[in-house]
Amino acid sequence: MNLFKSKPNKKYKNLAEAIERKASLIESKKDLLVKIGGHNSQLSKIEGQIREERNAIHGYSNPKEARFKSIKAKHESNLDNLLKEQKKISALFEQDSATLGSVNSELEKIDQVVSAGEVIEHQSAVIKKAEMIENIQQQIDEQQAIENARNDTGIDTSTLYHKKVELLADIAQGDDKHAELNEINAKITSLEKKKFEISATKEAAAREAAQVKGILEQKLQTERQRLERLQETTKSVLDQFLLTESKKLCKEYLLCANKTRKHMLRLAALQKLIIDQGERKGNVIFHNDIQACIPDIVQSLAPNASDNGVLLDGKIMKDCNFMNEIIKTEVERFEAMGIVCIY
Repeated sequence: MNLFKSKPNKKYKNLAEAIERKASLIESKKDLLVKIGGHNSQLSKIEGQIREERNAIHGYSNPKEARFKSIKAKHESNLDNLLKEQKKISALFEQDSATLGSVNSELEKIDQVVSAGEVIEHQSAVIKKAEMIENIQQQIDEQQAIENARNDTGIDTSTLYHKKVELLADIAQGDDKHAELNEINAKITSLEKKKFEISATKEAAAREAAQVKGILEQKLQTERQRLERLQETTKSVLDQFLLTESKKLCKEYLLCANKTRKHMLRLAALQKLIIDQGERKGNVIFHNDIQACIPDIVQSLAPNASDNGVLLDGKIMKDCNFMNEIIKTEVERFEAMGIVCIY
């Protein structure tokens, strides 16, 4: 997406990046103007001090006494230090002025004529980034579930242990249940072995899941920050787009307005000619004065012209219901393009 119409070789990755860059340049410009203003103040002050020292030195142009020579030398030393300071600040002034020139140059080259396609691209990027974040969060939840299941082997030996205790009690009372006991012990041993193996596998999986989750959480934080930056530029993107649409419409409006003005002037000329012929008296086309928004002759051809906006009176724009319908139409037009505006 090329936003530099004057220099096609200069591009930003996307509209959001261009807007971020412009905002950054504007902030840099503000800081530079403050610094340059400070340099100017310092230079003005130093120039005054330099004049004072030179005047003082001139007053001791031919000192005869040693004490006057000493005073002159002190002023000469002060002047030398002031000239060095002046040179240092002048260098900073020139450096910051050159930087300001570069900033202004880049700002001038940023042509933010935002098309509907660019707005749709930006809004799609916001949606895709939000979907990516949701997907990462789901992956984190899955890894957390693996961690939480580290002690869940799915094997319950409590019933077998309870049966074993009952058999031991029966044997203690003299019942011969050794065969059943051996069978229970064999089942317990087999299940405990399986439980140990599953537990070891799940423990390893849980450790791995914890590491994966940590990486995903870092990625989630990064992507959330990127989404925030995208969302922060959304207002600017829509603002630039709506301004672009307004400028396009203004050009059309000016064409129509100029044509209307010419027609109004012709109507005024025709009215003068009609009156000059002497057949009719008084105004014919404009019942009042020429500043009327709608000629009376138009009113006679289209009685509802003022209501329908053939030629709008500014007062109509104060009618909330009327303007809401116009705004709604514009919003619906943008929505048909796939662009969402706040309304």
